[in-house]
Amino acid sequence: MTSVSALTDHIEQYFEQQSELYGKDTFLLGIQPGKPATATALAPVLEMKENSEIDKPKDLSQKALLEQFNAEHKNCMRCGLGKERTQIVLGSGSAFAKVLFIGEGPGREEDAKGLPFVGDAGQILERMLKRMGFIRKEVYITNVVKCRPPGNRNPNDDEIAACAPLLQKQIQIIQPRYLFCLGKVAANALLRSDETIKALRSKVHSYHGAKTFVTYHPAALLRDQNLFWEVYEDMKLFRQVYDAEIGDKPPMVEMNRKN
Repeated sequence: MTSVSALTDHIEQYFEQQSELYGKDTFLLGIQPGKPATATALAPVLEMKENSEIDKPKDLSQKALLEQFNAEHKNCMRCGLGKERTQIVLGSGSAFAKVLFIGEGPGREEDAKGLPFVGDAGQILERMLKRMGFIRKEVYITNVVKCRPPGNRNPNDDEIAACAPLLQKQIQIIQPRYLFCLGKVAANALLRSDETIKALRSKVHSYHGAKTFVTYHPAALLRDQNLFWEVYEDMKLFRQVYDAEIGDKPPMVEMNRKN
């Protein structure tokens, strides 16, 4: 039988989650866009093989833990990228996100604003989210490295390794049920693989208990619009798994490729 204190914790977490997603006033008035996720649908704690303990008081909520994480790492200088940045870009979105999207690193716009995926690639990502039935504030978006590499080059292995504990901590705090790797750098870093995107996509991988999907980075679609159809297939695969396990989203609109 569930104790009164445990039930109270679930109720408090549920209201905090809904308030964050839909706004305090909107939620309390009962005006909710679509069917909200319940506390019971939250993902289980991921079993991380490294740094598995969150060294914070256990009575803190996911939101408070994430805020504390951001405060602790806002001046991070783990690697040389810290000396080159304008702003660190730790991530943005819901602390209760079921889905966490991971890119490779901030670009020029992101470096200027301190937020991930706010440039042209960010607009593509938001269209992807909309097509999958999500809004930006109900997912979490971050990158493998948190500072912009000079000239938007790919981050090197040392930089990825330096940032790895930060990404792991974010995953530990948010406890997403699904991870979505955007591009080869993110996919190779998480899956410890040097395979191509073509070899990694169209499959359901696993990262410490979270089902993990791989697709092209949104910036790749700016260079080659024909990749949209492959990205679309990856989005459909994700929704098939999501719908079978959670099923709180309307069906994706089916699209047919014109010959």
